Amino acid sequence: MPRSPYESLGGVVFLPRAIDKARAEVAGTLGEYHSRTGYSAELFEFLGIAVEAFHEAIRVHATDAAMLGWVESNMTERSPAEIAAWNAKMMTRVPATLEAEARYRQQLEDMGQAHRTDLSRNFDRFDLDEGRDVPLGGRRWELALASAELLIDHRSVHVQACLKVARHVGRLFARIGL
Repeated sequence: MPRSPYESLGGVVFLPRAIDKARAEVAGTLGEYHSRTGYSAELFEFLGIAVEAFHEAIRVHATDAAMLGWVESNMTERSPAEIAAWNAKMMTRVPATLEAEARYRQQLEDMGQAHRTDLSRNFDRFDLDEGRDVPLGGRRWELALASAELLIDHRSVHVQACLKVARHVGRLFARIGL
């Protein structure tokens, strides 16, 4: 199963999930997931990396660190503000049409979660579908944390330590329903 779409690598949400799905495709174990279309395709477009090139790199680079190095060397240069805007767009995406909203609600119903009327973001549905806990109202604290990252250099070691603590506190808040 791929990682949560909320997880980030190099400050980019969805990248770890795209890596997991591409690795699964290369290994022949992709199952019901798609590694070349949908959100993955949007990520590749944002990064300015061809789908085939990404999958070829997966064959060569076995670790996340190696893949991140390859991505950073091959992607279109993006400012921290552009990356933060991408992250916010992806994490806050909700169904855009009435038909998409109906499909979203049907997907929740199909997974036995029709009662989760508090959810509207696609990433929360992915997490719920894959058995991850999704707090009441979704992952609001993660959205707030992502917004805070707009204002700081996410590559600083001290900032990374602070963000790790903030994420931990956020998870604790999520467990108690805040």
